Amino acid sequence: MDFQQGWAGPEGKMGIGKKTDNIFSLVHYFGSEEDQISACFAFILGQNRRFRRRILGTEFRLPESLVDRRGIEIETQVHYPEENSVIDVEVALPGRFHVVVESKIWENQPSVDQLVKYARFLRSRQVDEVEDQIRLVLITQSEDDSRFEQAVAEVLRLGLMARRDLVHLRWKDVLDIFKETREAGSRKALNDLFARYLEDKMGDRKIISEQKVADLREVLVQATDEDWWDFLLKRNLICNDNNTPDALYIAVYRTHPHCAITHVARVKESRRNVPWRESYKGFPNILRKGKERGWPTETHKEFLVEEPVPLPHPIIKPPGPRGIRNKVFTTLAKLLAAKTLADL
Repeated sequence: MDFQQGWAGPEGKMGIGKKTDNIFSLVHYFGSEEDQISACFAFILGQNRRFRRRILGTEFRLPESLVDRRGIEIETQVHYPEENSVIDVEVALPGRFHVVVESKIWENQPSVDQLVKYARFLRSRQVDEVEDQIRLVLITQSEDDSRFEQAVAEVLRLGLMARRDLVHLRWKDVLDIFKETREAGSRKALNDLFARYLEDKMGDRKIISEQKVADLREVLVQATDEDWWDFLLKRNLICNDNNTPDALYIAVYRTHPHCAITHVARVKESRRNVPWRESYKGFPNILRKGKERGWPTETHKEFLVEEPVPLPHPIIKPPGPRGIRNKVFTTLAKLLAAKTLADL
């Protein structure tokens, strides 16, 4: 396949973008993290033939006869001044298909107006260039698809595109597909780097043993009820808000009826900006509580821990004062010496 970067539109108009032929220049070129991930996605789409065929054919729903043709052009951060648009990723085979990809990470969502504008843009290109196929693709980290569905309804009402031409993927889906289609041989190292990059970017992942001790708290004491205790035992995960500092250990304060710190676990890694629904899938009681507390579109921080071990003796709540409501920090020495929460 003759892979090219950059392409001329109707009447020779050229989109003004950054070519995707050098991953290192791309990484240093873009400021926002959404732009960076779009650029890296465009780059690997051009480098990995199996991945490109799966994405264009199965996920973008383009005819198999077109997805491996010579002359497919991929560009990122394409500026169309006449449309007042900067397109995250554009994939085209002039005269045959034209795809616009809008990329969002964390809980960010595009506006309905933005997606409708891209639909108008694609419809105009289909008429001007006699494109057989047009696709508008939204890739998000969030599981929330309400904004996309609102845009779909408006695009269909205006008659700009067919329903099958509008595609919504999650970055987690993209990562899973990439792992299934990654190539070996001379490009194995490049593929491995991209997979690790995407995993880290999606979860803002940190390996605790690789961090500077000065940047870590020693012990985070986390409150849990029986539902979260069951979640911890089954998933080896403890969750808190995104701003929670990393720690070497997490001690578990179990609320009523225990009202005591009973276990401690070493932290292996942490991941920020994880959708809470993703973490708690399969735990209906926690999902119900989250909905009641207004968490539907929120993200949080996951701590992956080793198997919790019981303390030599429970650290109990003394009569009177309330127990730990969320989190506190202490040292391992104080934790092991404490008899009651007051000792912390």
